[in-house]
Amino acid sequence: MQSADSLIQDIMAGVKVPVQDPVPLRCLLEQTYKVAEELKLNLTLSRWIALGNHYAAMINRLQAGDKLPPVEEEAFNEISGAAEEASAFVLRSYHEQLKLNIDRTEIFLLAVHFEAALQW
Repeated sequence: MQSADSLIQDIMAGVKVPVQDPVPLRCLLEQTYKVAEELKLNLTLSRWIALGNHYAAMINRLQAGDKLPPVEEEAFNEISGAAEEASAFVLRSYHEQLKLNIDRTEIFLLAVHFEAALQW
């Protein structure tokens, strides 16, 4: 895996969803890099960029006060505990900065990315 700084620069260059402040996006990507190393996720650059776009859209939603519709709890049966825990870990610090509870829908959507990488 390339260095975190180099990879994050490549991801930021590929993200198409605009954000006002790139710092939160960078922080989320740094947390994800830690998780990817720990779980030995094999993420291609295109998957990293997809995650970056996902985070950028989430940041924009949260800053605007928008919420996604809830995901049915049964959907969580389709993802592993490791993917769900990794997702909650990555999202926790950003949500705490905004003084928001972590939205279960956001956890699920990110966990799907991690689950796909675990299965790949």
